[in-house]
Amino acid sequence: MNWHILFVRGGQEEKILTKVNDANHEAFIPKVTKVFKRKNELRKEDVPLFKNYVFVKSQSNTREFQEYIQHEIQHMTGFIRLLKHDNEGTESLYPHEKEFLMKFANKDHVINQSQGFIEGDKIVITEGPLIGHESLIKKIDRHKRIAQLDIEMFGDKRTITVGLEIISKR
Repeated sequence: MNWHILFVRGGQEEKILTKVNDANHEAFIPKVTKVFKRKNELRKEDVPLFKNYVFVKSQSNTREFQEYIQHEIQHMTGFIRLLKHDNEGTESLYPHEKEFLMKFANKDHVINQSQGFIEGDKIVITEGPLIGHESLIKKIDRHKRIAQLDIEMFGDKRTITVGLEIISKR
């Protein structure tokens, strides 16, 4: 299975995703579960992990998928470009980037909220996808219930925000 990434205009992700899915490719937008407080009520909501990107799993190699994009997607409003590393046909995602998404996201491509506690100056994760990956956490915001992770994605270092509920501090 090859993975391809489409860079699109903000707000056009769903339209492009629907068109690609109609062509027997599996398009998706990786999401992360975040907790929001509105009107004194906590609500969980899935928000895009990377804005303006549509991920595609396909049996087509990069060259075949490029041809599909040129004929079916390139003319659509909102499409900007297909990400690629080179002209040799290398996949849009490196293996370690793919592995990160497969390890942390569930089958619906959502990174769920994790839970943990702080012991001294150390974060201990007890539930969720961050178990055993505490070293990836660069910063937490207990009030907003989030953690910032530095990861390598799209051939560059990126900071992403994932849900993290700190239950207690010991």
